[in-house]
Amino acid sequence: MTDRTPAQTIHAGYATPGPEAVQRMDRRRRDLAATYRPDERLDALLALRAADPAAYARIADPTTTIGLGSYAVAKAAHEEVQRDDS
Repeated sequence: MTDRTPAQTIHAGYATPGPEAVQRMDRRRRDLAATYRPDERLDALLALRAADPAAYARIADPTTTIGLGSYAVAKAAHEEVQRDDS
């Protein structure tokens, strides 16, 4: 018998994914990275959001914010894959 709480048991199960889960996560990350296409306008918006959130908030509508979020996630995945493959 273990002294773990149910939450600790669940957390421990997620903390160490099996090889199939790791392969699935890597495949999803690579699929997401493959959607990345460099875009100067979106890179400028990312820089503005980081440097001046108030100015970004004044010009961004919900569609821009959602698109920029998707772009940022795809870009991050692309950069991770590039690092892994180097």
